[in-house]
Amino acid sequence: MGGKQRIMAMYQTQPDRSLRAKTLAKEYGIGGHSHDFLDGSRGFVNHDGRGMEFDHYPEHKKFTLSWTQVEKYIDLMIQSDRYLTDKEKEHYTPPVPITVEPDATLTHAKNLIRDFCLEEYDSEPDFSNLSKIGIAYTNATDEEIPIQVNVDLVGYRVERYLGEVLIDERQYESLEDLTETELEALDFSELVSVTDEELEHYHSKAEERPALLPLDAAAEYNALKEQYPDALVQGQR
Repeated sequence: MGGKQRIMAMYQTQPDRSLRAKTLAKEYGIGGHSHDFLDGSRGFVNHDGRGMEFDHYPEHKKFTLSWTQVEKYIDLMIQSDRYLTDKEKEHYTPPVPITVEPDATLTHAKNLIRDFCLEEYDSEPDFSNLSKIGIAYTNATDEEIPIQVNVDLVGYRVERYLGEVLIDERQYESLEDLTETELEALDFSELVSVTDEELEHYHSKAEERPALLPLDAAAEYNALKEQYPDALVQGQR
């Protein structure tokens, strides 16, 4: 398995972003390689324990990304299906999912979600991806904008999207905290309620959202793009 395949497997099994960043620093090590930017221009990138230094040709404009920033960029590339090439995908076998919590804790969380969905919608929830379990969906506000609420049992968070814009993310330290604070008191009306501030945030971000990106990546893409407009990491060469 090559470096990019190992990184892809790591992202699919390790939810902790700080540990991902440390793994990336170890995987890349000290060295450098040529780099193609997404706008078609070329350059060179050096990497060491501090991060990646990009040299953009022909003006030799240099800037550095920490491994924490690189981790976010690669996460974006994976979410938007632009990290592995078609050829690399042919030779990639996804890892067997790991169990990140004791069975009893995970089972309790899933049962709470199942009970809520059966009572609210008379249907079973989809547990095929424990990082993204849809628990609420409707059209919100007078503008009929769709709102989607997802639970992440791997990363311990609840995410609320208005249209394709992330308007609220509630992060917890453990599955127990997520279960006690959120899952034991699920209320459809509260989940899909939208404030004026969230609606204003949606309109400001919806205008900026780049095409081609899935809704999970859009909000973070905008924030990173504003800080480093020319440095979207295309992948290890």
